Amino acid sequence: MVWQEVIRLIEDPALIGAELDRRLEAARAAEPTKRRQESLERELARLTKSIDRLVTAYQEELLSLEELRHRMPELRARDQAIRAELQAILDQAADRLSFLRLAETLSAFLARLRETAESLDIIERQRIVRLVVKEVLVDDGAIIIRHSIPVHHSPPGDGEPPVPAGRSSPADRS
Repeated sequence: MVWQEVIRLIEDPALIGAELDRRLEAARAAEPTKRRQESLERELARLTKSIDRLVTAYQEELLSLEELRHRMPELRARDQAIRAELQAILDQAADRLSFLRLAETLSAFLARLRETAESLDIIERQRIVRLVVKEVLVDDGAIIIRHSIPVHHSPPGDGEPPVPAGRSSPADRS
């Protein structure tokens, strides 16, 4: 019964397509983020020049130590804020790239599984069920199967459990 549910899931193009579309839409929305990243990088360069000019002015005795101490904390605080926002943008970009790789990996995994699903022996089916099914809950007259999608980049069976990328809603019952 669990195997039949796995087959139903991998053959549901609407479910797979919706998830891939969602991830691709997130990647398309990245263009405004790219412009913001470039803007932050320019602002960071200007800020670095300002800090350098202040230090140079102090070294050439054009600026007192008191003035330097007064102006530097604000520049340092802006520098840290810009660097933090820039790092957040870079992290988002890495996540988007990971999602796009997941889409490719997932599509290839499902295509291979569709091709060979009916001809697999029981041990191979068990491996796939362990990859795709997170848990099976048996209750009075109902069986609830919660799914996950394996997204780790190493081959199954290497000792690492798959990382779930999504799961079915509790309403998905078999």
